Amino acid sequence: AKQAFARRDFSAASFATYVEGRTDECGTAVMYLRHMLHHLRDRDALLRAASNDDLRLQIFGPIGAVVSDRGSLLKEGRQ
Repeated sequence: AKQAFARRDFSAASFATYVEGRTDECGTAVMYLRHMLHHLRDRDALLRAASNDDLRLQIFGPIGAVVSDRGSLLKEGRQ
């Protein structure tokens, strides 16, 4: 991308290598975004996830809730 800017060549061919190098990265991000949007539209699942560590981990993945690392949102003894 830096070379394309230096040459002032903004054609698709000039960015082809850059785009190719980002395909997997962007594909993974889009897949995660679609997963999140699907679950964020499901109010009942979100409410259940507030008191269900396993469901919260399934919906949000390790970014939002790794129970062993971050602890439970449940009070001790209440499940």
